[in-house]
Amino acid sequence: MSMFSIGLSGLNAAQNALNTTSNNISNVYTPGYNRELTILGQQGATAGGVQVNDIQRQFNQFVASQLNAATSSSSALATYENQISQIDNLLADREAGLAPLMQNFFSSMEDLAGAPSDPAARQGVLGTTNTLTAQFRSFDGYLQDMQEGINGQISDEVTQINNTTEQLATLNREIALARARSGEAPNSLLNQRDQLVAELSERMDVRLNIQDGKSYNISLPNGQPLVAGTNHYRLEAMDAPNDPQRTVLGYRDSGGSLVAFLKRRWKLRSLSPETSIKDATGEGSS
Repeated sequence: MSMFSIGLSGLNAAQNALNTTSNNISNVYTPGYNRELTILGQQGATAGGVQVNDIQRQFNQFVASQLNAATSSSSALATYENQISQIDNLLADREAGLAPLMQNFFSSMEDLAGAPSDPAARQGVLGTTNTLTAQFRSFDGYLQDMQEGINGQISDEVTQINNTTEQLATLNREIALARARSGEAPNSLLNQRDQLVAELSERMDVRLNIQDGKSYNISLPNGQPLVAGTNHYRLEAMDAPNDPQRTVLGYRDSGGSLVAFLKRRWKLRSLSPETSIKDATGEGSS
């Protein structure tokens, strides 16, 4: 190889490295993008110049898995706190909450105990009782509306999860085809797949198993598969057979925003006066 060819190989390698750097800068704010590095190597056995061996994606699977697990837990807590705070604001309001009404009710009862024959004291008890009862009914209606809203959110979460798992299965197929054609998968497809795994982890606690170092298999903590190679398995939110007001799922989950909605829905039912009466008589469940 001539000195001109060797010099040209160096220019080409430098141009590729500059292109990689430019691509990194351009995608600095692209969600899911991983920085790339140009790997250079000697061309030929002796004095063959330089060549680009690979455009390597800077991605650490262990770090990503730890981050996804932390994201799942954080998302569950943040979503639960955001939702349950609405109940706290409703019940703990110093002016419109239960505390002032309960205080007025017990004060009227004390007045009646001190003067049982006083018509004004009796009327005071009736008035505070009616006010407290009306407020309980109002709170119950509000909690029922919140429960219906949460059921809708659960259904939306399940739809998003199903869409994500379907995209993951499609990417597994596209990556396998790309590897069959060129021996390597485009970094853009790998970035998209890892970004989808991260988004899925925000919604639920999942387990990732990389088959043969290539295909992604996603499952629930109990082992139920969501993505197996190019196949995906759909989840379904449905009304509970014994309680149409409840939305149930066919699996157990311990993290992510979906489980936070489920926890909050359970909390609403435990706060509902109607539900509490049913549970006390053994006719209902929360």
